[in-house]
Amino acid sequence: QASSHFWTKRFLFYLSSSAFPSRVDLFSMASVVAAPEWYVPVGSLKIHPALVKVVEETVCPGTGFSPDYFWSCLDQLTHELRPEVESCLKRRDELQAQINAFYERSRAAGADTSAPEMRPQCRSFLKEIGYLEEDRGPVSVATQFVDPEIAEIPAPQLVVPSDNARYVLNAVNARWGSLFDALYGFDVVPSTAVQIGAVGGAGFDLEASGKPAPPPPSGGYNPVRGEAVIEFANGLLDEIAPLAAGKWSEVKRLWPKFVGSTQQLELLLQDDTTTSLKTPSLFVGSVGSLGPPNSQGLAAPTQKVVANRPCLPDKGRIFLKHNGLHLVLEVDREDSIGKNSLSGIKDITVEAALTAILDMEDSVSAVDAEDKARVYSNICGVMRGTLQAPFVKDGKSLTRRASSDIWMRDTKGDARSLPGRVVALVRNVGHHMFTDMVLTSDGRMVPEGFVDCLVTVAAALQDLRG
Repeated sequence: QASSHFWTKRFLFYLSSSAFPSRVDLFSMASVVAAPEWYVPVGSLKIHPALVKVVEETVCPGTGFSPDYFWSCLDQLTHELRPEVESCLKRRDELQAQINAFYERSRAAGADTSAPEMRPQCRSFLKEIGYLEEDRGPVSVATQFVDPEIAEIPAPQLVVPSDNARYVLNAVNARWGSLFDALYGFDVVPSTAVQIGAVGGAGFDLEASGKPAPPPPSGGYNPVRGEAVIEFANGLLDEIAPLAAGKWSEVKRLWPKFVGSTQQLELLLQDDTTTSLKTPSLFVGSVGSLGPPNSQGLAAPTQKVVANRPCLPDKGRIFLKHNGLHLVLEVDREDSIGKNSLSGIKDITVEAALTAILDMEDSVSAVDAEDKARVYSNICGVMRGTLQAPFVKDGKSLTRRASSDIWMRDTKGDARSLPGRVVALVRNVGHHMFTDMVLTSDGRMVPEGFVDCLVTVAAALQDLRG
């Protein structure tokens, strides 16, 4: 649908006689466009009013430079580098023409250009025309100050169209997600028969008959499915954070305990014995009211806990770290899920997508100045932390915002925070695309990537300055 909207919008734009005095080939970098009278003159440039407005009101405030300086930079950048871009594009066209001619000659001579034996000849030709360069040996690349989310930790990355504020915020907030929600709502845990007496959703009783599962009833929480989710989550914890003794399904209480000057995770099992993590370093912190099972908060090695409900409130968060990614065990026995879990864990919040591409190019439908103004406004909002997206759900008015950082106390007892949002990467339009939202004094379009670049850098200043 987005792709269809993109091309429909472009087609209608080109056919519109009101867009410009005469129809021109907007794809051609050499096109000369007569600027409409309503374009705003700034220095030697003529700029679409929508772009002028977003630069003056959103991009430049707080950066330390004026809109006039922004436009002067774009003018100078275009004057210096547009000839280089045009030269590169011309060279690209020449290479493509030579490659096309090579394949046409080869096919005319009866050669099968897709055959493996043709590859050495193709490679030789590409070297001959300068498309491939000779291997000059190994090179060393030492890039400094790269975020660990990019340089060190393998994790999912999202791509989001940057013209939709709500989608952008969804991606920005995708760093953390509920494991229980993911398991409950999807088929990671296979859905089979609906349990008799269970309400809402599909149950997980294995069907002996082999018949297909009936459609699940709609609405409500299905405790049978919930139990299966908890069982799956406990199995996952057994795999990535195994206990020194016992299984996570046997845990009925867990709390941080100082051993010397460092905290470790202590766990109480169903048989009233205590255990710890097989790899204690997986525990990296905690927050909340979590303690041993007596009201004084003191561990009694020989004491057995008979009561099902502990004396302390038993509400807080346990932070684990595995392969560079965090898991947060959300403990709350007053919660409807936590009270039915032996351990009191109501959910596991997992660190998921660490990075997201805020896309100005492939996934976005942004073909004119109004579209790009919306894109630029959203990018600046992300960098400032001010982007909001109001919406209505189930008759209620809600507003989506960027998530806050997550605070905890580490194993030394010191307060520290974890990033609450992804590392946002901004993908600009390639320099082979030229835009009519800014025209030079000679009536020529500027590379759209130039405008994207300046807006991205200006927006990033907000983030760098806090």
